[in-house]
Amino acid sequence: MKFDTDDRVINTFKTYIDILMTHVNSYTGLSYSEDPTIIGYETGNELNGIVWGDKNVPIEWIVEICSLIKGLDPKTSCIDET
Repeated sequence: MKFDTDDRVINTFKTYIDILMTHVNSYTGLSYSEDPTIIGYETGNELNGIVWGDKNVPIEWIVEICSLIKGLDPKTSCIDET
């Protein structure tokens, strides 16, 4: 799969993460990255699954995505499900 190897796809995913985590909840006035009720963000759901043939997610991808998440919200966990 190209999800974790294609630069264009990776950059689009990183943009999505940024938009999601900086979105301001209209009820609380907090961005998701400021919300203390969010325990963590998952890099992806079972990305090493045998069904889609996307085994062996590169550790560099995991580090890159978790670094972005932790940069936007240092106090919330980055959960890797690969």
